[in-house]
Amino acid sequence: MRYRIITIVMLLLIGLKLFGQQQKTVSMSAQPQKTEVQLLEESILQLQTENQAMQKQLESLKNEVEYYRGDVRTKVAELDSAQGHWLTMLAIIMGLIGVVFGIGVPLFINRDNSKRLESRFSEMKEDLKDQVKVATEQAKDAKEQADNAKEAFDKIHPQVKSATEQVASATEQVKVATEQANKAEEASKQMQIQVKSVTEQVTSASEQAKIAKEQAEQAKKAVDEIEELKKHVTAIEEKIKQDAVAAEKAANEAKASQLFTQALNEKESFIAIGLYNQAIELKPDFFEAYNNRGIRKYKIGDHPGAMVDYNMAISLKSDYAEAYNNRGNLKSRVGDQTGALADYDKAISLNPGYAELFNNRAVLKANMGDKEGAMADYNMAISLKPDYSEAYNNRGNLKSKMNDYAGALADYNIAIFYNPDNSEAYNNRGVQKYKMGDFAGALEDYNRAIFLNSDNIEAYNNRGVLKNNLGDQSGALEDYNKTIALRSDYFDAYFNRAKCYRKIADSEQDPAKKAELISKAEADEEKAKPLKKEQ
Repeated sequence: MRYRIITIVMLLLIGLKLFGQQQKTVSMSAQPQKTEVQLLEESILQLQTENQAMQKQLESLKNEVEYYRGDVRTKVAELDSAQGHWLTMLAIIMGLIGVVFGIGVPLFINRDNSKRLESRFSEMKEDLKDQVKVATEQAKDAKEQADNAKEAFDKIHPQVKSATEQVASATEQVKVATEQANKAEEASKQMQIQVKSVTEQVTSASEQAKIAKEQAEQAKKAVDEIEELKKHVTAIEEKIKQDAVAAEKAANEAKASQLFTQALNEKESFIAIGLYNQAIELKPDFFEAYNNRGIRKYKIGDHPGAMVDYNMAISLKSDYAEAYNNRGNLKSRVGDQTGALADYDKAISLNPGYAELFNNRAVLKANMGDKEGAMADYNMAISLKPDYSEAYNNRGNLKSKMNDYAGALADYNIAIFYNPDNSEAYNNRGVQKYKMGDFAGALEDYNRAIFLNSDNIEAYNNRGVLKNNLGDQSGALEDYNKTIALRSDYFDAYFNRAKCYRKIADSEQDPAKKAELISKAEADEEKAKPLKKEQ
């Protein structure tokens, strides 16, 4: 009975020590997120740790109970031995101690209590009564402590039982958790195998991606090279195309130049115009061809066509002095003296060293009555070109109008000297000789002029005048008829032929023939009237 009480007291004290500890709060810092397997493994480890801690606490509890049990047994044995010696003397005390041991003993008797008991027993030997009194008090205290111990044991027993159940439950949970951990470990192994497989696949895919990237880079490089090659090919094709266009253009220009040369050498104006047409078709910007075609059109009387060609030549080459000169000639011919003078001025501003320009402007100024200006331009033309036969010829005409017959004759002679084939100079010198009374010399110059140019209508007309005055009306009529045949709108030819008809009629005795001649004269006079207004 006494052992049970002591054991209960010891368990109570140990339980109070075990379960009376203050709880500690554990703060947890934020941790990185973990996988389900890692969390499960940590839970298992935590349960295992707690289980081991509880097992250690239970083992410690058992050891302490056994320790205190041994200590109690020792002390009880000592008490029994002491009581044996003093059995008779301490009957009452033993009775009381029996009651105490029947009810319970203190929960914990340490070494200090043993010493005090020994001291008490010694004192009891000396003073029995005090010992009885003390034993009675101790018995009473022991009974109270036993009651308290029993009460404490009753309180702690459920906790110990609960702790034991919790340990059993924890052990089961640990077992379940261990099984889950094993499964998780197996699953982890499988997952690791899969991860390894996936890793290998990823590695393989990475290698393939790397190879694919290299191939893509090579493909891109190849594409870039192809694109660059395309550019080169395109450039070559463009160059070939340009070269082909240039070659075609060069061929057309060469052909146009050949046609242009043929046209220059062609005496027949209509044929020459056809050649210029072909040259312009091959080379649309051939401004020289437009200019020369204008000259040919001017010669055949196509004044509007000539004007279009001169305008086109100037539009293609705005500084083309020769085109301004030729357009000035045309404007002068159609009566636009102001426009002609503007073109000559423009041509001279573009090419002040061009003698022909000064010569043509001098002719225009002479026709406009500006004899001094005309003379200055002729002198400038001759100073620029001392062997300029045409300028001498024209200056001779001006001197003749100014009644400087000797000066005129001298200029005609110089003109013929520099150009023995100058048909106009022979004709004009013939006119001057006619004025000076040298009819034979005049006739000789007219004949030479016609010989050099069979289309020289002025020479035919002037020779007809000379023949008519010399009494050769038949020869005069032939020359007038030839003049009109060459130029049907030539006023002087109709006017002079009418005079010739009347002169023949004056000496005609046959009235019918005379009337016929007068009728012809009147017809020529009628034809000459509108032509005079035009000129």
